Amino acid sequence: MADVLHPVGREPSGRLVHVRDAQRGLASNVVCVTCGQPFVARQGEHNVWHFAHHVVGLTCGGGLMSDAHAYAQQVLMDARQLTMPARYAQRAQTWVADYSNPVMEARQPSGYVLDVLVQESGRRLGIEVRYRHAVDMAKRALIQADGLAAIEIDISNTHPQMLYEPEAFRAYVLHGAARTWLHNEEALRVRLRHAEESRKWHLRQPPYDNPTVPAPRLEPGAGEWTSLTVG
Repeated sequence: MADVLHPVGREPSGRLVHVRDAQRGLASNVVCVTCGQPFVARQGEHNVWHFAHHVVGLTCGGGLMSDAHAYAQQVLMDARQLTMPARYAQRAQTWVADYSNPVMEARQPSGYVLDVLVQESGRRLGIEVRYRHAVDMAKRALIQADGLAAIEIDISNTHPQMLYEPEAFRAYVLHGAARTWLHNEEALRVRLRHAEESRKWHLRQPPYDNPTVPAPRLEPGAGEWTSLTVG
């Protein structure tokens, strides 16, 4: 099996570096994201620039999926702004947020691990990166139980060529890729407030005065009209 043309490698410090930002050959001093074996930076004139295992023929099982996920995490670690999903379902506009203090692979007391955890608008914000699998329901439930604001950035539709163009990939992760809320306490409070206002509005409405139309009646303890019954 031919080796993957890896776009990124890991420096001794632990951070990821793109092949376009690395020194040529073994001077790059980086290793494979998956297996930790030395990489050589191939920066020729004919083929796309890439990292390859220094040991010829070595294939560790790591591929573009692993590279893309890890590189997206590094992009989030290096940046300080990203586009957020719309705050509420009825408000379609996205918005750009400033953030600080990013932590990669942040383990939470409940046991789950966030791809990146940041501080945004005075709160903690979890950021998950989806390349193949979305956040499962069990992890989503733990995030919601913790009351942690969290979003998921979906890079599953990334064209492979984009991984070899660092500026395009960074812009895609931070602003262009689809993103959604895993948990948004602010939006939840708004929905509950709207539901309560709707319930109170219905309670204030006068009864129907048309004798040919059955009068709607609230079931005991219900907050909305549930059925039409004859009073």
